[in-house]
Amino acid sequence: MNVPGAISAIAWQSLLADAIPEERRADALAVRSRVVTAVAFLPTLLGGYVLDALEFPIGYQLVLGVAFASSVAEVRVLMKMREPAAAGQSPSRPMQGETSRARLPRSFMVFCLCTALFYVGWIMGAPLFTLYYVTVLEVGNLWVGAFNVISMVVQYLVFPWWSRLARSRGSVLGLGLATAGMALTPVMIAVSPSPWLVAVFCVSMGVFTSGTTLLLLDSLLDSVPEEGRTSAIAVYNVCVNLASFVGPLVGNAVVDGAGIYWAMAACALLRGIGAASIVGFARSVAQPASGCAQPRSARMASL
Repeated sequence: MNVPGAISAIAWQSLLADAIPEERRADALAVRSRVVTAVAFLPTLLGGYVLDALEFPIGYQLVLGVAFASSVAEVRVLMKMREPAAAGQSPSRPMQGETSRARLPRSFMVFCLCTALFYVGWIMGAPLFTLYYVTVLEVGNLWVGAFNVISMVVQYLVFPWWSRLARSRGSVLGLGLATAGMALTPVMIAVSPSPWLVAVFCVSMGVFTSGTTLLLLDSLLDSVPEEGRTSAIAVYNVCVNLASFVGPLVGNAVVDGAGIYWAMAACALLRGIGAASIVGFARSVAQPASGCAQPRSARMASL
């Protein structure tokens, strides 16, 4: 199931880098993120209700069946898209630029490693939160769906604010605020004795998640080298996917050995370390460019 998702992620990110000019990228990604989030509202809420209302396994079969049908419709729409050939590129050899064995800049590899470190803590939190909801708060699928919807609504509302912040104050400040907030999220959940308090905290979770999602993607598209772009994005996704594989394993090991609250603390710590590494790297890239109009992607390639 993850194989087509991994391939599509590489293709989408490469297409976004080609299709959106750098000066309009933050605003365009904010609009895209709002649309994606808005589309996810209703299925997330209804999915939790259906799973609680119908007997097992009928509810799961119905939800998975609808998801499959939606995926088939999505593939039919995507197959109608036509990507124009890049300037100076022969239509008969569309992948010629991607087959070169250009060495990836060291700065891009550092960015991949910093992001992977943050992802270990980020993805580690998802199963821990669900485990806390079910075993400590003892809530059902409807509550879990409501938590997700609250977060999605807030994300939809604040995506433009993060875009304006990145455009006016720079992405370093935005990344610092968003990732630091993500590091605090496990602490917020762990101190919540009731689902109502979790629902309140979901507001701040949505704010920080939207900023992290938007600005990390923007940073990726800015930092990826022009030559061998698809290969570079593939390397980034490999690092992220490996981190996403390791994160839940680490969380499960800590839960088994020390309990859910220590696992939440470890999750917050890993997110904090990853956030600090990302912001530190972003500052190191931004500082040499003060007073220079050179695009960030060109500065990254020169390091």
